[in-house]
Amino acid sequence: CVTLSDIDTSRLEMASQIAREQGVDSELIEIMQLNMRNVGEELEQHHYDTAIIEASLSHYSTKEKRAILKGLSKHADELLLHEICFRCDDSSLKELNHIKQDMSRALAIGFHPLTVDGWTNVLHEAGYEVKRSETGPMKVLNPVTVLQDEGPKRAAKIAWNIATDASIRSRVVETRRAIKSHQHDLGYILIRAVANNGQALN
Repeated sequence: CVTLSDIDTSRLEMASQIAREQGVDSELIEIMQLNMRNVGEELEQHHYDTAIIEASLSHYSTKEKRAILKGLSKHADELLLHEICFRCDDSSLKELNHIKQDMSRALAIGFHPLTVDGWTNVLHEAGYEVKRSETGPMKVLNPVTVLQDEGPKRAAKIAWNIATDASIRSRVVETRRAIKSHQHDLGYILIRAVANNGQALN
């Protein structure tokens, strides 16, 4: 059974539709509206072999990240994390505050990525042990990547919205500008971690 969770119900409906299009039996899909800040309480008695977090934590402060992951560690033995990271060590973070500010303006939301060591440390403090990690350059809003991730129909809809809605187009242009100007300092990180009270999977 797969549980799809998000605070935005429209995204949950879209995710459910994608799952059905991929041939997943609807009886195997559970929909759950979830506020990440209350993940430990809202999951209650739920327990999962694996939890996947997709680009959901970079706008939270480090303290909030730690609390969210600690709450999740009570309910998920394994964690797969895909987030944004700074491609430097922690000693250089103060020099990169201007990037946080610029990206926050472009995205219209707080922007607080961590370094590789920072992500590793916050996971450890929350009760997870990192088993594997991988980093690379960001390729956000790349047309080829959007087509691969979204499929032809949804990619066409995204393109139409950008072409016909000035506010969306402005945000996309500003986000691309910000990412391009900071591409040497920002990247993606993929992490596989296991809860300290869980067993690593082969």
